[in-house]
Amino acid sequence: SGKWKLTYYSLIPPFLYALILTLSRSGFIALMVVVWQVFMRSKSKAFLVVILVIGASGAWLNMSDIQRARYLSLGGSDNSAPDAFKGSAKGRIDAWFSELDTFLYRPVVGHGVGTSAEASYHTRGTAVLSHNLYTELLVEVGGIGFILYMLFIKSIYLSLRANMRLIEAHEKQMPELDETLIFYRNLARTFVALFWMYVIFSFAQYGLREFNWYFLGGMTCLLSLQIKHHCSLLNAQKPVET
Repeated sequence: SGKWKLTYYSLIPPFLYALILTLSRSGFIALMVVVWQVFMRSKSKAFLVVILVIGASGAWLNMSDIQRARYLSLGGSDNSAPDAFKGSAKGRIDAWFSELDTFLYRPVVGHGVGTSAEASYHTRGTAVLSHNLYTELLVEVGGIGFILYMLFIKSIYLSLRANMRLIEAHEKQMPELDETLIFYRNLARTFVALFWMYVIFSFAQYGLREFNWYFLGGMTCLLSLQIKHHCSLLNAQKPVET
Protein backbone atom coordinates (compact mmCIF):
# COMPACT_ATOMS: atom_id res chain seq x y z
CA SER A 1 0.00 0.00 0.00
CA GLY A 2 0.98 3.63 -0.38
CA LYS A 3 1.34 4.06 3.39
CA TRP A 4 3.88 1.26 3.71
CA LYS A 5 5.81 2.38 0.63
CA LEU A 6 6.04 5.91 2.05
CA THR A 7 7.26 4.50 5.36
CA TYR A 8 9.85 2.35 3.57
CA TYR A 9 11.27 5.18 1.45
CA SER A 10 11.28 7.53 4.44
CA LEU A 11 13.39 5.11 6.47
CA ILE A 12 16.06 4.55 3.79
CA PRO A 13 17.96 7.88 4.35
CA PRO A 14 18.35 7.52 8.16
CA PHE A 15 19.32 3.85 7.77
CA LEU A 16 22.00 4.75 5.21
CA TYR A 17 23.25 7.56 7.44
CA ALA A 18 23.48 5.10 10.36
CA LEU A 19 25.50 2.74 8.16
CA ILE A 20 27.96 5.51 7.32
CA LEU A 21 28.37 6.32 11.01
CA THR A 22 29.29 2.72 11.80
CA LEU A 23 32.25 2.86 9.36
CA SER A 24 31.38 -0.75 8.51
CA ARG A 25 32.99 -1.69 5.20
CA SER A 26 31.49 -5.18 5.21
CA GLY A 27 28.07 -3.62 5.80
CA PHE A 28 28.69 -1.31 2.83
CA ILE A 29 29.61 -4.26 0.60
CA ALA A 30 26.47 -6.11 1.74
CA LEU A 31 24.41 -3.05 0.82
CA MET A 32 25.96 -2.95 -2.65
CA VAL A 33 24.99 -6.58 -3.23
CA VAL A 34 21.37 -5.84 -2.28
CA VAL A 35 21.34 -2.71 -4.46
CA TRP A 36 22.62 -4.80 -7.38
CA GLN A 37 19.81 -7.31 -6.86
CA VAL A 38 17.26 -4.48 -6.85
CA PHE A 39 18.84 -2.96 -9.96
CA MET A 40 18.72 -6.25 -11.89
CA ARG A 41 14.97 -6.65 -11.22
CA SER A 42 14.07 -2.99 -11.71
CA LYS A 43 12.02 -1.98 -14.73
CA SER A 44 13.31 1.61 -14.47
CA LYS A 45 17.07 1.08 -14.49
CA ALA A 46 17.93 4.54 -15.87
CA PHE A 47 15.88 6.27 -13.16
CA LEU A 48 17.44 4.05 -10.50
CA VAL A 49 20.96 4.91 -11.74
CA VAL A 50 20.17 8.64 -11.42
CA ILE A 51 18.88 8.13 -7.86
CA LEU A 52 21.95 6.09 -6.91
CA VAL A 53 24.35 8.69 -8.34
CA ILE A 54 22.60 11.55 -6.53
CA GLY A 55 22.44 9.58 -3.28
CA ALA A 56 26.09 8.47 -3.46
CA SER A 57 27.28 11.99 -4.31
CA GLY A 58 25.32 13.48 -1.41
CA ALA A 59 26.66 10.86 1.00
CA TRP A 60 30.27 11.37 -0.16
CA LEU A 61 30.11 15.16 0.17
CA ASN A 62 28.77 14.88 3.71
CA MET A 63 31.33 12.34 4.93
CA SER A 64 34.17 13.36 7.22
CA ASP A 65 37.78 12.71 6.19
CA ILE A 66 37.94 9.67 8.48
CA GLN A 67 34.75 8.22 7.00
CA ARG A 68 36.02 8.72 3.45
CA ALA A 69 39.37 7.14 4.32
CA ARG A 70 37.62 4.16 5.88
CA TYR A 71 35.65 3.36 2.73
CA LEU A 72 38.55 4.20 0.42
CA SER A 73 40.59 1.57 2.27
CA LEU A 74 38.40 -1.06 0.59
CA GLY A 75 40.54 -0.51 -2.49
CA GLY A 76 43.82 -1.02 -0.65
CA SER A 77 46.38 1.44 0.65
CA ASP A 78 45.54 5.14 0.56
CA ASN A 79 48.25 7.68 1.37
CA SER A 80 45.74 10.15 2.80
CA ALA A 81 44.19 7.59 5.13
CA PRO A 82 45.02 7.35 8.83
CA ASP A 83 47.58 4.69 9.70
CA ALA A 84 44.85 2.39 11.08
CA PHE A 85 43.17 2.23 7.67
CA LYS A 86 46.17 1.97 5.35
CA GLY A 87 46.24 -1.24 3.38
CA SER A 88 43.52 -2.71 5.58
CA ALA A 89 41.78 -4.49 2.69
CA LYS A 90 45.06 -6.18 1.75
CA GLY A 91 45.61 -7.04 5.40
CA ARG A 92 42.23 -8.79 5.53
CA ILE A 93 43.11 -10.90 2.47
CA ASP A 94 46.52 -11.77 3.95
CA ALA A 95 44.69 -12.93 7.09
CA TRP A 96 42.62 -15.35 4.99
CA PHE A 97 45.77 -17.09 3.78
CA SER A 98 47.13 -17.18 7.33
CA GLU A 99 43.93 -18.90 8.45
CA LEU A 100 44.42 -21.48 5.72
CA ASP A 101 47.79 -22.27 7.29
CA THR A 102 46.02 -22.82 10.62
CA PHE A 103 43.51 -25.09 8.87
CA LEU A 104 46.33 -27.31 7.58
CA TYR A 105 47.30 -28.22 11.17
CA ARG A 106 43.97 -30.13 11.53
CA PRO A 107 42.48 -30.31 8.04
CA VAL A 108 39.96 -33.13 8.55
CA VAL A 109 37.88 -32.26 11.64
CA GLY A 110 39.26 -28.82 12.55
CA HIS A 111 40.14 -27.34 15.94
CA GLY A 112 36.57 -27.12 17.30
CA VAL A 113 33.64 -24.73 17.06
CA GLY A 114 34.50 -21.28 18.42
CA THR A 115 38.25 -21.89 18.65
CA SER A 116 39.53 -19.90 15.66
CA ALA A 117 41.17 -17.24 17.87
CA GLU A 118 42.73 -19.85 20.16
CA ALA A 119 43.92 -21.93 17.22
CA SER A 120 45.40 -18.81 15.65
CA TYR A 121 47.35 -18.06 18.82
CA HIS A 122 48.85 -21.55 19.01
CA THR A 123 49.73 -21.76 15.30
CA ARG A 124 50.56 -18.14 14.39
CA GLY A 125 51.16 -16.44 17.73
CA THR A 126 48.26 -13.97 17.44
CA ALA A 127 44.81 -14.55 18.97
CA VAL A 128 42.75 -13.20 16.07
CA LEU A 129 39.10 -14.16 15.57
CA SER A 130 38.37 -15.32 12.03
CA HIS A 131 36.59 -12.66 9.94
CA ASN A 132 35.70 -14.94 7.06
CA LEU A 133 33.00 -17.60 7.37
CA TYR A 134 34.65 -19.89 4.83
CA THR A 135 38.10 -19.92 6.44
CA GLU A 136 36.42 -20.03 9.86
CA LEU A 137 34.67 -23.24 8.82
CA LEU A 138 37.94 -24.79 7.63
CA VAL A 139 39.75 -23.88 10.85
CA GLU A 140 37.00 -24.81 13.31
CA VAL A 141 35.22 -27.81 11.74
CA GLY A 142 37.75 -28.92 9.10
CA GLY A 143 37.19 -30.17 5.59
CA ILE A 144 34.31 -32.47 6.58
CA GLY A 145 32.40 -29.70 8.35
CA PHE A 146 33.12 -27.28 5.51
CA ILE A 147 31.56 -29.64 2.96
CA LEU A 148 28.48 -30.22 5.14
CA TYR A 149 27.98 -26.48 5.65
CA MET A 150 28.34 -25.79 1.92
CA LEU A 151 25.70 -28.47 1.26
CA PHE A 152 23.46 -26.67 3.76
CA ILE A 153 23.91 -23.39 1.86
CA LYS A 154 23.32 -25.19 -1.44
CA SER A 155 20.06 -26.64 -0.09
CA ILE A 156 18.84 -23.12 0.71
CA TYR A 157 19.64 -22.00 -2.84
CA LEU A 158 17.88 -24.99 -4.42
CA SER A 159 14.85 -24.45 -2.20
CA LEU A 160 14.64 -20.79 -3.20
CA ARG A 161 14.83 -21.72 -6.88
CA ALA A 162 12.11 -24.34 -6.42
CA ASN A 163 9.90 -21.77 -4.69
CA MET A 164 10.29 -19.29 -7.54
CA ARG A 165 9.56 -21.94 -10.19
CA LEU A 166 6.43 -23.09 -8.34
CA ILE A 167 5.12 -19.53 -7.98
CA GLU A 168 5.82 -18.66 -11.63
CA ALA A 169 4.13 -21.86 -12.83
CA HIS A 170 0.96 -21.10 -10.88
CA GLU A 171 0.91 -17.44 -11.92
CA LYS A 172 0.87 -18.52 -15.57
CA GLN A 173 -2.10 -20.79 -14.92
CA MET A 174 -4.12 -18.26 -12.90
CA PRO A 175 -6.79 -16.32 -14.82
CA GLU A 176 -6.31 -13.37 -12.46
CA LEU A 177 -3.64 -12.21 -10.01
CA ASP A 178 -3.69 -13.74 -6.55
CA GLU A 179 -2.59 -11.29 -3.84
CA THR A 180 -1.24 -13.99 -1.54
CA LEU A 181 0.83 -15.49 -4.33
CA ILE A 182 2.18 -12.04 -5.21
CA PHE A 183 3.20 -11.59 -1.57
CA TYR A 184 5.00 -14.95 -1.54
CA ARG A 185 6.73 -14.10 -4.83
CA ASN A 186 8.03 -10.80 -3.46
CA LEU A 187 9.11 -12.50 -0.23
CA ALA A 188 10.92 -15.22 -2.19
CA ARG A 189 12.73 -12.56 -4.23
CA THR A 190 13.72 -10.86 -0.99
CA PHE A 191 15.19 -14.11 0.28
CA VAL A 192 17.11 -14.54 -2.98
CA ALA A 193 18.65 -11.08 -2.55
CA LEU A 194 19.41 -11.92 1.09
CA PHE A 195 21.03 -15.19 0.02
CA TRP A 196 23.50 -13.51 -2.34
CA MET A 197 24.16 -10.78 0.19
CA TYR A 198 25.08 -13.44 2.78
CA VAL A 199 27.30 -15.26 0.25
CA ILE A 200 29.40 -12.10 -0.28
CA PHE A 201 29.09 -10.82 3.31
CA SER A 202 30.49 -14.13 4.60
CA PHE A 203 33.85 -13.28 3.05
CA ALA A 204 34.16 -10.39 5.51
CA GLN A 205 32.39 -11.69 8.61
CA TYR A 206 32.43 -14.79 10.80
CA GLY A 207 29.16 -16.67 10.84
CA LEU A 208 29.34 -20.27 12.10
CA ARG A 209 27.81 -19.28 15.46
CA GLU A 210 25.80 -16.34 14.10
CA PHE A 211 22.12 -16.53 13.19
CA ASN A 212 22.32 -15.31 9.58
CA TRP A 213 22.36 -18.52 7.56
CA TYR A 214 20.20 -20.45 10.02
CA PHE A 215 17.57 -17.71 9.96
CA LEU A 216 17.50 -17.72 6.16
CA GLY A 217 17.35 -21.52 6.06
CA GLY A 218 14.46 -21.64 8.51
CA MET A 219 12.52 -18.89 6.74
CA THR A 220 13.05 -20.58 3.38
CA CYS A 221 11.65 -23.85 4.75
CA LEU A 222 8.60 -22.05 6.16
CA LEU A 223 8.06 -20.20 2.90
CA SER A 224 8.23 -23.48 0.97
CA LEU A 225 5.52 -24.99 3.19
CA GLN A 226 3.31 -21.92 2.83
CA ILE A 227 3.66 -21.78 -0.95
CA LYS A 228 2.90 -25.49 -1.38
CA HIS A 229 -0.13 -25.21 0.91
CA HIS A 230 -1.48 -22.15 -0.90
CA CYS A 231 -0.91 -23.67 -4.34
CA SER A 232 -2.77 -26.81 -3.26
CA LEU A 233 -5.71 -24.63 -2.19
CA LEU A 234 -5.67 -22.87 -5.55
CA ASN A 235 -5.68 -26.20 -7.37
CA ALA A 236 -8.63 -27.36 -5.27
CA GLN A 237 -10.60 -24.24 -6.20
CA LYS A 238 -10.17 -24.71 -9.94
CA PRO A 239 -13.47 -25.55 -11.70
CA VAL A 240 -13.73 -29.13 -12.89
CA GLU A 241 -14.10 -29.46 -16.67
CA THR A 242 -17.00 -31.67 -17.82
